[in-house]
Amino acid sequence: MASSDPFDAILDRIKAGQQTEADLAALQDLMRQGDAQSLRELSKHINIGQVSGGELQIGDRTYNYRVEWSDEIKQALIEAIQTQLPALKRFVRCKPRTAIFTSLGVTAAVALIRFAGLLQHLELAAYDHLLQTRLQTDPNSQSWTDDRLVIIEVTDDDRAEQKLRHEDLRGTSLSNASLLRLLQILDQAKPLVIGLDLYRDDPLNPQESALAQRFQSQSNLFTVCKVDDQNLKVGEDRGDPPPGVPGDRIGFSDFIADADGVLRRQLLAFREKPSFQASSNCQAELAFNLRLATSYLQQKQQLSVQATFTPENHCTGISSSNGVTLPNLQFYTGGYQGDDSIAGCQMLLNYRTHPTNNPIAPTYSLTQMLRGQIPATALKDRIILIGSISGVSEDVWRTPFTTNTPGVYLQAQMISQILHIASGNGRYGIWVLPQWAELLWILAWSFVGSGLAWGLRSPQRLLIAIGSAALVLYISSIVLFLMNGWLPLLPAAIVLVGSGGGMWGLTLRRNLGGRNLQMEQPSGGKANES
Repeated sequence: MASSDPFDAILDRIKAGQQTEADLAALQDLMRQGDAQSLRELSKHINIGQVSGGELQIGDRTYNYRVEWSDEIKQALIEAIQTQLPALKRFVRCKPRTAIFTSLGVTAAVALIRFAGLLQHLELAAYDHLLQTRLQTDPNSQSWTDDRLVIIEVTDDDRAEQKLRHEDLRGTSLSNASLLRLLQILDQAKPLVIGLDLYRDDPLNPQESALAQRFQSQSNLFTVCKVDDQNLKVGEDRGDPPPGVPGDRIGFSDFIADADGVLRRQLLAFREKPSFQASSNCQAELAFNLRLATSYLQQKQQLSVQATFTPENHCTGISSSNGVTLPNLQFYTGGYQGDDSIAGCQMLLNYRTHPTNNPIAPTYSLTQMLRGQIPATALKDRIILIGSISGVSEDVWRTPFTTNTPGVYLQAQMISQILHIASGNGRYGIWVLPQWAELLWILAWSFVGSGLAWGLRSPQRLLIAIGSAALVLYISSIVLFLMNGWLPLLPAAIVLVGSGGGMWGLTLRRNLGGRNLQMEQPSGGKANES
């Protein structure tokens, strides 16, 4: 058959009542060139078909057109084209309410899937991407440090130095002899808080009475222990506090990693169930990082920080005396949907710098400290963190940036975040919308997808429009995350594409289905194709 352009032009003129004898002759010639193909093309628009040979069926009448076209055939064909073609040839949109119902249906389906926790892994991966993107785009991320903190790290070289002095490491990275000397040096430098992020649960022998005395009486020295609780999924390795340290100077060092092993949140307070409290040697209710931050704020800014618990030992929140409340991660918060490890008081860990390549605080080695190479002014009125980064240390964690970040670096990130938020600088905490607001955010993008599909006829334009909307969503999520706002990126992207595709499918079905219905609608005879 010839090109469909003259064929469509002839039909348009007939539809408008502007046909000529030449148009009808051309239409006859086109049909004679290939009866079956011509009839199939014409049957897409009007109720017409071929019965057999040269017989033409128009509506409930059958005509013989093999010899010639009579006036009766011409008139029947013209009337059929004029009455049926206008409604069938144009692009028919669904009703606006169809777009609304499509958006609501897709949003409800995605919300249920999300509520069941099936999107959590993917949402947390998107969260990691936002963190990484922010770190790459923030011009201050490489130079940003918290000068209220100092990290004293025990490296492999420090372990080798201790071995050369024949000190007993007892399977750790820091001997008791070197620890005592370090505490004596720090005592002279007068820091406000000293945090020992190392387990020291071995009994001290009589020759180490000076260290035991410091554990008991040095009021600014805080140590760690490890809780044992199945709800938190911790406690595989026990870590008791050093002997003789008062309970108000002990904090639990436990971190809560997600199912993929990545550390994205920090545990601030936790009270064990009564059945565990009787047997646990770690009775601390506050995290080590919160203990250190609280002591610093109390001495430096006269701020007190307190965690509150229900009679069932559920943490309800942490607030400071200036009226600031630390964020409290709920059972359904952001991408966390029904995660059973959301227990105690937790908040998202806002990584301000790369935790390994660019630690958040100045770092000095144990050897530098013991040799007196660090001036006291660099330590005075600071929070001093002592921890191991040596190869024998098992205190390494996966983060959104690296797979082997030492725990002491993460403690510094956590302490810095608490100090900023409790001091009233809330922009350092990551915020999320309430559940109902997140649902509205997702629904809005669903309406965008279905609206574009409702308004655009061309699939190519629709793809471009959906892609552009997805880009706007992505950029908006990055911009909001630069302001520490975590909005549902992945669910919004799913409903944007799902509603757009669903609405376009309904529209396409309506147009194609309408033509088929018109072709097969009985009006005395059914159109047939040969």
